[in-house]
Amino acid sequence: WSEWSNCSAYCGLGFQSRTRQCNNPPPSSCGRYCIGQGTEIKNCQNKECVEGYVDACEGNPCFQGIACTDQPAPLAPGQPGYTCGACPFDMVGNGESC
Repeated sequence: WSEWSNCSAYCGLGFQSRTRQCNNPPPSSCGRYCIGQGTEIKNCQNKECVEGYVDACEGNPCFQGIACTDQPAPLAPGQPGYTCGACPFDMVGNGESC
């Protein structure tokens, strides 16, 4: 198994994932591949969110459970006032949504 990824949330509940490779021993000569999932996911929590953290992020389009910054950026016309945290391992994001 690989090392666990960083927690997906800066604060509050997030998740971590890790993957495994079927290489110990490697399958050969019609050998069997690893049984079970190749990815494992678990919940994690770095620290409690400070008051105002969630308020700054209410209504954002970030993937549920993914933190956004607790210090919203100044709002410009057509621009979001926050930046989303990292997306889940199987999703791609643009800093606004996953």
